[in-house]
Amino acid sequence: MRVVTALALLVTSWLLTLNSLKAEVLDQTCYTGRGINYRGTVSKTTSGRTCQSWSVQTPHSHYDTPEGRPCSGLENNNYCRNTGGGIKPWCRTTDPQKHVEYCEIPRCVGQPEPFVPELSCFTLCGQNYRGTVAMTTSGRTCQSWSVQTPHSHDETPENYPHAGLENNNYCRNPDGAIKPWCLTTDPHKVSEFCEIPRCVPVTTTTPTTTLSTTQDGPKNVLLAVDPPGDVVKGSSITLTCSASGSHPPVQSYILFKDNTAVAQKNTMSISNVQPSHSGTYHCEAFNDIAGVYSPLVTVYVHYPPEIPSVLVSPLGGVVEGSTVTLTCNSEANPPVSRYTWYKDHRYISTGPQLVKNNVSPTDSGQYFCLAKNTHGSQRSSLHSLDVQPPNYCVPPEVYRMNSIMISPQTIIMYRPKAKVFYDCMVGYTSTGGRPDVTCMGGQWTPLTLTCEGQCGRHTDQNGITFAVLEGTLSRPGEHPWQVSLQRRLKETLDPFGHHCGGVLIASCWVLTAAHCINSSMDMQVVVGGVDNGRHEESDQVIAVERDFIHVDFRKSTGSNDIALLQLSFTNGAFCAKETSYVKTACLPKKIFPDGKPCVISGWGKTKDANRPHRMSHGDVTLMSKQRCTDVYGALRVDNTMICAEDTMGKVNFCNGDSGGPLICKDNDVHYIAGLVSWVNGSCSGQVPGVYANVHRDVEWIAGCVAGSPCRTQSVSDYDYQN
Repeated sequence: MRVVTALALLVTSWLLTLNSLKAEVLDQTCYTGRGINYRGTVSKTTSGRTCQSWSVQTPHSHYDTPEGRPCSGLENNNYCRNTGGGIKPWCRTTDPQKHVEYCEIPRCVGQPEPFVPELSCFTLCGQNYRGTVAMTTSGRTCQSWSVQTPHSHDETPENYPHAGLENNNYCRNPDGAIKPWCLTTDPHKVSEFCEIPRCVPVTTTTPTTTLSTTQDGPKNVLLAVDPPGDVVKGSSITLTCSASGSHPPVQSYILFKDNTAVAQKNTMSISNVQPSHSGTYHCEAFNDIAGVYSPLVTVYVHYPPEIPSVLVSPLGGVVEGSTVTLTCNSEANPPVSRYTWYKDHRYISTGPQLVKNNVSPTDSGQYFCLAKNTHGSQRSSLHSLDVQPPNYCVPPEVYRMNSIMISPQTIIMYRPKAKVFYDCMVGYTSTGGRPDVTCMGGQWTPLTLTCEGQCGRHTDQNGITFAVLEGTLSRPGEHPWQVSLQRRLKETLDPFGHHCGGVLIASCWVLTAAHCINSSMDMQVVVGGVDNGRHEESDQVIAVERDFIHVDFRKSTGSNDIALLQLSFTNGAFCAKETSYVKTACLPKKIFPDGKPCVISGWGKTKDANRPHRMSHGDVTLMSKQRCTDVYGALRVDNTMICAEDTMGKVNFCNGDSGGPLICKDNDVHYIAGLVSWVNGSCSGQVPGVYANVHRDVEWIAGCVAGSPCRTQSVSDYDYQN
C-alpha cells in the first residue's frame, strides 16, 4: 500500500511539474493558436511600423500594461504579443496616426505541445485551469461565457477558442489577467476573481528517502494605510501591502477593494480622496508556493455635509390654513449633527424638519437650511413658500409631465398665482393656441388641446465652406437640436463658458456625455445660436436643474457614457421654446447599418483655433464594430459604443465636442444615433471617433424623463470605478 501511495504521489508531482513546464513552453519564432504564448522578439507590424512599448502611454494610451497583464509577456519590451483580443500577435504602433496593427509572424508547423489541464488548482496565472468552480470570491454565480446577459462581453468561445469557455460558466482566464475570473450573474457587478487555490508542490516520503521542503507561502501579510487616523475627503492616502519571512520571496501583490482587484502592485496611492473610496480593503501576496491574504482594513472617508436637498410637502401650492413640512437632508460622514432653518436669512428653528401648521400669508418667503458636522457646514439653495388664499386650486397630482415618445404629447406645468399652463412639447404645435387655465371657485376650467408635429425635422440650410477640422461652418437653424453645455464654479459669479455639446430631446431635457458632468460646477445650456462669442437674438439660455448619470457609466473605460440634463422652467411656463432655431431631435427606433452617412456638429477644438466660437459640422460614416476593434482593440470598444469615421480622413470631433450629437437622417427625419464620447490621440480624422450608443439606452432615457424610477449614480460614484 505504501508503494502504491508513493507512486501515486510521484505521478501527481510529475503531472504538476509537467504542467508548470508546459505553461512555460512558449513560442519563440512562430505562433500556435492565436499566439497567446508567443514570446519572440518581432517588434514591427505588417506595414513596417515600429511597435510602441507596452510600458508607455504615448503616442497611444491603453490598458494592456505589464501590471494589468502579468502573464502576457509585456515586461520591458515592445514585442508583438496577443493579450487576448486579437486573432494573432499584434502591437500598438509608434505612429500617432495608426493605433494598432498585426505583426508578420509565421504559424508554427507540426504537432502542438500536449495540453495538461489544471483541474483543482492553478499555476502561474491560471490560463490552463479547466476545473468546475463557478462562483466568485464574494459568492456570486458566474455568467455563462456563451450568453450576453446580464453583461455583454467579448470573451466568447468563438473569440477565445482555446480558453475552455465552451458551454459552461466556469472560472477561466482567457485574457491574461492575474488569476481565473468570470462575469457574474449579478447585473450590478460585471466580473470578479474566483476562489481557487494555487497548486502546491507535493512532498513525498519513501521508507529510505524523504523529499521535503521548508518552502512556504508568504508570512505576516499586512495592509497599512498611511497616514494613520481619520481619512478626510480631499486628502491623500497610500495603501501598502507587505510580507515578511517568505521563502521563496514574494513575487507579486494584488490590492482589493470590496473583493474587487484595484491594483497589481504592493502600493496604491489615492489623491483627492472621495466618499466613494470608503470600503473594505485587503491585499494578497504571492510567491511560487501560494497566495496569502492580509486581514481586512476598513477605510471610512470623513467629509463635511454635501449641499443639502430640501423636500417640500405637499408639492405644488400651499393654501392658507393648511400644514406644510420642509425636510432637509445632507450626506455627511460623520452624519450631520445639526440642521438649522432660516427664513429670509433669519434664524427660525433647528432640526431636520420644519413643520408649519395653519400657515398664513406671513409665512410666505425664502427658506433654506444649513447642515453641519465636525468637518464643516453647507447650506441648501433657496426655496420659495407662497401661501395662497383658501379658494386656490391645488395643482394636478401630476403637475409636471414630459414625454419623449415620438407621438403628439402634452406638457402640463404648474405656474404660481393659481394657474396651470398647458402646451405641446418642443417639436409639436398646438392647433388650439396655448391656454392658461385659471382657478374658478376652487375648480379648474375645462381644456381641450391638440398637438401636431414631429421631432427631428427642420428646413435644410446650406453651410458656408470653411476650414474647421476640414468641416463646414453651420448656419443658424441648421442644427436646431444642438446644445452648448456651459459651466462655472459653484457659488461664484464667474462667466459661464462652453464645456461640452448636447442635444435637445424635449422641452426640458437634454442628452449629453456622462463624462461632461462635474458636481463642483453650475451648468446652463444655450440653444438656438451658432456663435458662442456673442449673444444672438435666437439664443435661449436655460439653467440646468438636475443631472442623471447612467448607472453603468465607467469613467475608466468610457462605457455607457450618457447622461440626462433636466432644465429649469423659464418665464414660469416652459423650458426650451420651439422656434425656427430650436427643435428636438428624435430618439432612434432602430440600429443604423454600417456605412450609413451621418453628421456631427459642435464647438470643439479645430486645427485653426483652440476653441472656436462658431459652430461647425462635418460628414462621417458609421463603421462596423469589427473595424473599430481592429483600431482600438476588443477590450476598449464594447457594445455601449458605436464608431464613425470620415472615409477621406479629414473630419473628426475634438475637445469641446463631447456630448454632442451624431445625427443620422432616415426619411427626412433626424435621429440621435450617438453622443460624442472619446477618440484616440490628436483628434485626427485618420482614426474613428467613438460615440455612446443611444439606441441601447432608449428605455432608460424614456423612464427617467417620464418620471419612472431611474437608476443613476452621483458624480463621485464614478470617480473610482474599475
